[in-house]
Amino acid sequence: MNLFNNYKIIISIGLLILISILQKFNKSKTVTITSVDTQSTNIIQSSHNNNKVRFILYFAHWCGHCKAFLPIWNEFKKNNTNTDIEISEVDCEKNNGTCSNNNIDGFPTVKLYKNNEEIEFTNERTIEGLNTFINENC
Repeated sequence: MNLFNNYKIIISIGLLILISILQKFNKSKTVTITSVDTQSTNIIQSSHNNNKVRFILYFAHWCGHCKAFLPIWNEFKKNNTNTDIEISEVDCEKNNGTCSNNNIDGFPTVKLYKNNEEIEFTNERTIEGLNTFINENC
């Protein structure tokens, strides 16, 4: 019986440590966002008019998957050397019209706009996945 109580104490301590670690990871990190021109709510048309290739992340701050993906996206964006591609984000909480006009119904959603065409990102949400997608589509 005494051995059982020792295991309960060890498990309780382990759970407290795990909860503490998870709370540290769950805290929101400040992320600098460069937003697209949300005045033009149809990004496909706007990209076509400007002859630009745009790679855009649509996100919401409350979304757990977005919180996990934003640091990866920002690292990818920082390391991007292709000046022919405009990489940006749209905060769908602040720009709901832009998101609905571009058929965004889940988060995070990443789309590439080029030549009056929209290509949705379906690769793994990693820097390698983003680079592979860009190399295959640009």
